[in-house]
Amino acid sequence: MEIARTRLTCPECGTQLSRAGDDAPWCASCEWNLLTPASKLATRWDRALFAEFSRQRPTKPPRTPLGVALVIVSVLLGLVPFALLGWGAWLLANGSWLLGPPLPVLAFLLRPRLGRLPGKDFRLRREQAPTLFTLIDRVAAAAGTPVPEIVTISSDYNASTYRMGFRFTRGLNIGTYLFATLTPQQRVALLAHELGHQVNGDPARGLLVRPALTTFGTLANMFGAYESMREVVFGGKSMMPLRFLMFLVGRVFLAVQVGLSVLVFRDRQRAEYLADGVAVDVAGSEATASLADRSVLGSPIVRLLAYRADTKGPADWPALVAGFHAARQEEISAYRQLTLRESNLWDSHPPSGLRARIVEAWPQKSPAFVLSERESARIDAELARWYGLAYQRLLN
Repeated sequence: MEIARTRLTCPECGTQLSRAGDDAPWCASCEWNLLTPASKLATRWDRALFAEFSRQRPTKPPRTPLGVALVIVSVLLGLVPFALLGWGAWLLANGSWLLGPPLPVLAFLLRPRLGRLPGKDFRLRREQAPTLFTLIDRVAAAAGTPVPEIVTISSDYNASTYRMGFRFTRGLNIGTYLFATLTPQQRVALLAHELGHQVNGDPARGLLVRPALTTFGTLANMFGAYESMREVVFGGKSMMPLRFLMFLVGRVFLAVQVGLSVLVFRDRQRAEYLADGVAVDVAGSEATASLADRSVLGSPIVRLLAYRADTKGPADWPALVAGFHAARQEEISAYRQLTLRESNLWDSHPPSGLRARIVEAWPQKSPAFVLSERESARIDAELARWYGLAYQRLLN
């Protein structure tokens, strides 16, 4: 996605308008026409948080009435499947074969989701990548976070931490398309940011609040809330009254889900800025800001890797992406602006453009330690198999 100047001028300030692909043009100077109707309210909140946290780095949020309310709602929702199961068993015991059987099924559908751990084929063992695991240990020690219990590999331009399974196992997932293209110090920033999520107070990551943030979305999906009105009305005339009633009930559940997502919007975005703060403390300000810009340029970078796959393999990716990034340095402000256009009320992350800017606004810090080029190259050698699998996906 290239950003080009158009022949049109801004009606507000007279500056030439910019355009990315076939999207609507906007003014990079005064931001006229930058936002869509859907992104205006979310962006207003994004900017309010940016203004607050750019003046002073956020701290871990204290326990709030909202947090207590979410825990209470989650506990009550967690009891619902057991109540339905007991009610269904009582009805069956009393010979009610019409209402009894559906209740255990509904209880199963509404059971708390603890998540399923990735399969062993996606897991990385310490003996397979000792240099990478040593780096993770160093980052965790510098950040003051627990070391992940498992590390998994995926073919994504992303990375994440998670807690899943009955033991609520801590895991770290590394996306090869992203990790393979980063500089050594950006890799430190990426790991520090992800491990920072273990200690940043993100309300959506707690086991006690997960039911409140997922149950109503599950119900909305069960009742067909994501279907269009046209599908409901014309999908089958004989069932239309029932489908329409279910659609309306599903939309109520969806509204509750969106409302809960909006309520935790502030704390979730605060948690992302806190994780960026951890990355700054460990990897330094420069590497953390440049990592955020790699997220800003994420879609064009993935398209570049796919377009050049016939001639450029994983060994060429770091130089290829570094050159792409450097060539767009003069336009990086416009690319950052474009991330605001995609903002919405239930996005857990602040726009990447604001994350890059806020790191630059904070007092600049040097890294706690520096990953050498030699160590980074050893990590690449350890991950060569997974890089190769990701490369084959591009070729196919």
